[in-house]
Amino acid sequence: MTTDARQIIALTADELDALYGVGPLAFTLYILLRGWMDYGTGIVGRSRPISLSMLATYAETHTPKGQGVQIERPSERNIRTALDRLVRAGLLKRLSGDRLAY
Repeated sequence: MTTDARQIIALTADELDALYGVGPLAFTLYILLRGWMDYGTGIVGRSRPISLSMLATYAETHTPKGQGVQIERPSERNIRTALDRLVRAGLLKRLSGDRLAY
């Protein structure tokens, strides 16, 4: 099976303005969620289930340290806070059932 998994995510000037000051974790989550969004409805989590744990895993930072790598993973509380920042910035809306929409 050969599927082209490449995707382009374009942000509008209004989105970039709204993302100013939300912090790096919220910015990262916005880009991740935007890539998983159903573009027909603007809803995230409909075709691909989203969880706080999954978002924390995708938002990990891997920093080379000596011979290994230090992995820093945000807590679920950090994820909730970052999502709340995106809601307050007007970039996401909470829907019933913990779904998010753009």
